[in-house]
Formats: sequence, C-alpha cells, structure tokens
Amino acid sequence: MSTPSKALPASEHGCGNSVILPAHDLLVSGPNLLTLTDFATMFHVNPCDLSKGVGGSNMCTKIAETIKNDGMLNVGDKVMVLNRYGLWQELVTVPANHTFIMPEGMSFEEGAAFLINYITAYMIIFHFGNLRPKQSILIHMAAGGVGTAAIQLCKTVKDVTIFGTASASKHEALKENGVTHPIDYRTSDYVDEIRKISPKGVDIVLDPLGGSDTCKGYNLLKPMGKLVIYDCQNKPNLMYG
Repeated sequence: MSTPSKALPASEHGCGNSVILPAHDLLVSGPNLLTLTDFATMFHVNPCDLSKGVGGSNMCTKIAETIKNDGMLNVGDKVMVLNRYGLWQELVTVPANHTFIMPEGMSFEEGAAFLINYITAYMIIFHFGNLRPKQSILIHMAAGGVGTAAIQLCKTVKDVTIFGTASASKHEALKENGVTHPIDYRTSDYVDEIRKISPKGVDIVLDPLGGSDTCKGYNLLKPMGKLVIYDCQNKPNLMYG
C-alpha cells in the first residue's frame, strides 16, 4: 500500500470557504474504472484525479472564518467528504460544500463508503436507468455496497420488482432489504430463473460484471430497456493492476 503523501494545505482556499481534515486517518473509498468515468462525466474532470480522492470521512481540525460565522460547521464535527483529488494526503483542504455532517452513530468506515455507494447507485438507477413505477430491475452483486444502496433506492419507487444475484447465504438479508427474487448465481442460471418469473425480461439491468454477462443482460431487456454498465469484475482491473 502506498504511503500517504505529505502536503501543506492553505489555511484559506478559494473564497475562504474551506475546512481542513487530517487525512492520515481519512478512510478513503474509491470507485473502480468505469464508475470513475461516470464521476468524471458528472464533474467534468479527469478520472485519474478522482482516483486520488472521491470519498472519505473524518473530523474537522480547522474551519475558515466565513464558515464559522455562518455556523455551518464546527471544529471537531465528523463529516463525510466528496472531493475530486487529494484525499490521500496527511492534511486535506476541501470546500465546505463538499462536506456533509455524519449522522449520530455512523462510523468512519460507513461514512467513507456511504457517498460513493449511494451516489453511484442513485446515478445508475435514476439518471441512466430512469426507473419508473411497476418496472423490473436486475441488480448483480446485490449484497455489495452499491447493490445494497441500489435496492434501498429502488424501494423509494412504487411496485418495482427487484431481481438480485448473490450467494445463497445472503438471500435472507436480501429479502429483508427489499429484493423480490434473490437468485443464487453459483447454482443456477440467473437468465433462466428470471425468464421463469418474467418471460419478457426486465426493464433495467445494472451490470458491474462485464464480459459475457453484459451480453446476457442485454438479451434480458424488454423493449426500450436499459443496460447500465458501471464496472468490469469479470476482467482484470486495468487501473489498479
């Protein structure tokens, strides 16, 4: 693992609306290559910059006077942060509007993963997938971070049928989270299982797998359906080797 780089952040950043976080304890959650591309499109930045930051959580150590005066944040507040770069430094200066107060009881581990998982899930479901009431969706890796977030967000839309792939040991948890039809991808063909229940297929496929599963997902789509690819777990991760 790389040693965090040393940096001396400016005490004031931009228009004096910054906070400083001790990044040597910052828990960083970075997305993979294709998710980075989505973020790069959203924020109009180079994906390589995002790979050095994106999401984390820690405690504020210093706050610009303008923020103190507005009462937005206080020194010692636990915050989640979404930033385009620099989160692997020992101290990080970030704009205040890139930070979010952590709810009481949330751990730093949860805070580090929360923004990435839920923003990714929100974008692929609503921005790209355009989920609507009474539609159906297939969520691969449904017990993972993005999968869990996707299931919960799908439940905010009425009468959505959720198919979720995961190993059998996780099916009970998936049902409790809101999956209509858990499928054990290890012991059955998820395409056959979905066709038994929904012969016409599904409206949306969330695909973090790539390879042959992308072809399967495409062939599962109903007319005007959407296949959203946001990872490539079936192939080596070219960014991280």
